[in-house]
Amino acid sequence: MALPILIPAYRRNISKILLTYTAKRCNKRQSQTSGKRSSPVYKSEKAKTKIRFYLLDQYSYYLDKYEKILEKQLPGAMKIYRIFMEGIKHFFRDFKEFIKIYREVNFSTRDIRTLELNQLELYDQMPRDMLKIAPVLLISALPLANYVIFPLAFYFPRQLLTHHFWDLKQKSEFRIYFLRKRLLHNRPIFRHLQTQLPNLRSHDLHKQWSHVLGQIGSGVHPTACEILECKDLFEGEPYHIYYISGNHVRHLIKLHDLHAGFLKRSRLVEQAALIQAMDKAIMKQGGVDELGMESLRTACFTRGIFMFIFLFCNAFKSSLLYRKI
Repeated sequence: MALPILIPAYRRNISKILLTYTAKRCNKRQSQTSGKRSSPVYKSEKAKTKIRFYLLDQYSYYLDKYEKILEKQLPGAMKIYRIFMEGIKHFFRDFKEFIKIYREVNFSTRDIRTLELNQLELYDQMPRDMLKIAPVLLISALPLANYVIFPLAFYFPRQLLTHHFWDLKQKSEFRIYFLRKRLLHNRPIFRHLQTQLPNLRSHDLHKQWSHVLGQIGSGVHPTACEILECKDLFEGEPYHIYYISGNHVRHLIKLHDLHAGFLKRSRLVEQAALIQAMDKAIMKQGGVDELGMESLRTACFTRGIFMFIFLFCNAFKSSLLYRKI
């Protein structure tokens, strides 16, 4: 029976406390604003920030939910979407790094020989990737063209896409395919070297060079020292880069996967300097034995060495020794 009597008294005490607290808050706010009229709560910066975060959070939740629905209903389309999104991120990350390296090398005093191995490999490979992927990116920017070009590129990745969009299996298969295609030019290059041999009869190194060519022709690998002993033959006629025939130059361009436009000889000279800088960068990092397997594959691919995986290391060591000039 005492409970109905106590409740009104309790309410009166709570009302007094709330009125006192409200009056104090109003006086404090008036003293802080110095007579200025306060803006509504929903117009404050804190409230606006909370609203923005709430809307972004809801939008992100909606996208995640929508993506899961698409994965269930259209798994093939989502697979293509993920491949292209990851590939584009990887490509533009390498593109930014390439622009940075290009500016340092061409518009500053930094020498290309001071670059790290991964920077040199990117500097060498990225122009080819840019040239290859440019048509796909340009066509996809047209209205409704991405509905055609993306599936087409997905089904023909070797012809239309770069390694940024390939999986591990595709990288291995396509790398072997391109390397075999490049190595088809080895035989014509060797024939050009043999053709000029009679013109060296009066040279002191004719006998040694004839022995080296004979070994290569019979399938025997000459030693690095035997080749280095004949390097003087390439400092003048007939083997200097500016004396070899146009057909010889064309095959060298194809072997190194370079652009077959104007200034082919200058491009070959630049490529030789770049490979030599890579060799020195490898030696700075501790030599071939310190390279990881993927780095070793990339180095062999760049130099046109195609052997079984267990022979990569020995072949590449010989390649390094050839270029110690």
